[in-house]
Amino acid sequence: MRNPAMKAFAYEDYKDQERVLIDEYKGLKVYQRLPWAPALLPARHFSDEIAPLHLFRKYAMRYTVLLQPDGLPPLEEVTDPEEAGRRCCMVNACINSKACGWVNPPTVSEFFDALRATEPTSRQAAIVRMWGLEAEPVQMFVAWLQRGYSWQVLVESLHRNECHRKGRLNQYLNRFAVR
Repeated sequence: MRNPAMKAFAYEDYKDQERVLIDEYKGLKVYQRLPWAPALLPARHFSDEIAPLHLFRKYAMRYTVLLQPDGLPPLEEVTDPEEAGRRCCMVNACINSKACGWVNPPTVSEFFDALRATEPTSRQAAIVRMWGLEAEPVQMFVAWLQRGYSWQVLVESLHRNECHRKGRLNQYLNRFAVR
């Protein structure tokens, strides 16, 4: 439970706290409130910039395989944001571990397109939900560092695909809000 002396964050809203009907007797309804969790801010509050190249080189290189796959240049030399997003190693690692039960696991390029789809197909929505529900906050951060997406693109896609994971993930993502 929250310490009452602590100041509430701007994005905390108790109005939409969910309730569950646990008993009803002679017209009297007894509800139990579900544990409260912060809501994910709208996408307009987040930056649309991908991670700068110097941050990638400084912090994300240790998570990146330094091999040249299929004759492509190493990821640290890629300056095109779209190509970097389609080759994000952290997204690839997460897909390989979290979607291993899928008959046709998605590719990183498919994930890149799914995040940006304005009218997602059911497969694209499933890919975004897999990322939103299964990825750990550190994996989301490293994927941003590896220039896989901007925070605004990620949050907008989570809202569009109705992936409203409660709890610490929303609190973690809201820390990156700039407005």
